[in-house]
Amino acid sequence: DVIGSLVVGRVADIAIFDGRTNAGYRAIIDGEPKDVVLVMRSGKPLYGEAATIGALVPTGCDAIDVCGNAKSVCLMSEVGKTYDQLKTSSGNLYPAIQCGVPMNDKGVCELTFQYELTSTFEFTNKDKNKSRTIIVETPKYPGYELIEPKAASEVTPNSERFEIGIDADSKGTKKIVRRMVASRSFSITQMDSEMLVQYSRQGKVSKAVLDALSEVQRRSNEIVALERVIQENQQRVSEIEQDQARIRANMNSIDRASQLYSKYMAQLTTQEDQLVKVRTNTATTRETINKAREALDEFVNGLSVD
Repeated sequence: DVIGSLVVGRVADIAIFDGRTNAGYRAIIDGEPKDVVLVMRSGKPLYGEAATIGALVPTGCDAIDVCGNAKSVCLMSEVGKTYDQLKTSSGNLYPAIQCGVPMNDKGVCELTFQYELTSTFEFTNKDKNKSRTIIVETPKYPGYELIEPKAASEVTPNSERFEIGIDADSKGTKKIVRRMVASRSFSITQMDSEMLVQYSRQGKVSKAVLDALSEVQRRSNEIVALERVIQENQQRVSEIEQDQARIRANMNSIDRASQLYSKYMAQLTTQEDQLVKVRTNTATTRETINKAREALDEFVNGLSVD
């Protein structure tokens, strides 16, 4: 066995993401091209930070800039071309790497989410003669920005500490607010009704965006319904052809002058008429689907709403 474990001598597909900006699984979900530290396939380094790739593959890889970060990609052994040669031969195709939301990318919806953590601490100094200084220690929350106060009094690798002074025989309050902003981009044609309803109820999309997404879904649903018609037509054609094969097999064993033979001929004639109608309907439906797809693409490409 050469798979199943990350140990010396085995083959592995590995993707490593920088977890300093987004902790845990968010490092993958919210990761950008610049956050990829290393990609390996079958134990072979293919892409990652320049220093990492350089240590693993001293030669044969190309240095590239990814969103202001030094990266390396190893293409020569894969496609027989350098990165620059591949870009040249590809012409004006979609860029291999984009930072953030792709520029001029039509039909992409970007949702921005804001998460806020608020903690309030209340204290009472019962000493009637002396003021007190209270130290509040909280865990660090990777990815969150400290909003209130602007900075902690002391920071450790895993925690943040805040000081609060309380006068003698009085009360004190410390409010700590942290905020994280995350975004998610996806094709608007991937949205379903459940997602639309959820975002609408949560107020995460404007009415203009919701109306546009609803129209995209309506048009997409029409195309799906038309495709279902074609599937049903294909099933109907298959059933008729199977029945025709059965009838022709039976006709080979009976007298052509018999009443049954004439009955079979009438059935075949009727079925041929049915096949013509079904196939004509299929061709017409395909034309309708093509036009609907073109109209959907035109609608999506023309969208510009906030």
